[in-house]
Amino acid sequence: MAVPAQAKEAEMAVKHLYLLLSMLFIPSEEVGGAEPEPVSVAYAAENRNLLDNQTVAIYGILVVEFENIAVYPSREAVEHARNKAERQAIWIDPALLKNYTEEEYEIYKKKRAVLTKFHLTCVIITGPFSASGRGHMSLYDAEIGGYADVKESSLCDGGKKREAGDVGS
Repeated sequence: MAVPAQAKEAEMAVKHLYLLLSMLFIPSEEVGGAEPEPVSVAYAAENRNLLDNQTVAIYGILVVEFENIAVYPSREAVEHARNKAERQAIWIDPALLKNYTEEEYEIYKKKRAVLTKFHLTCVIITGPFSASGRGHMSLYDAEIGGYADVKESSLCDGGKKREAGDVGS
């Protein structure tokens, strides 16, 4: 009986290590790799099979709403997508955790809070790309799960620049 208890402890230790690492972002140049070149939402959607299972950087207008956390190609695309059955956008799963423990849910809330600061702002979001992930109700072109970094960008046409002290719209 000691072996199953040890295995459970080891499993929990690995799970906690994963959670800790998912909260941290170490820029890829510091660990020997190059940061991915930012691509548009349209490029990512059109080349989803090519980008599948790779770390990508996608730029677009970030929307953080109930059942709609995604990067869109433009503000017009955001408005066009309202109440539509399909969206030209990349779904963002803040933590990529399917069975939330209390601890995992706290991580999800923290990562979502970071995203909320960039609502309706042009961003570059970096993380693992999934061609098969289609987001809430499969309405989206693809998915970035457990994003590693998000930062404001000037690559979008019509993207809002945040002012000092502004925490979103």
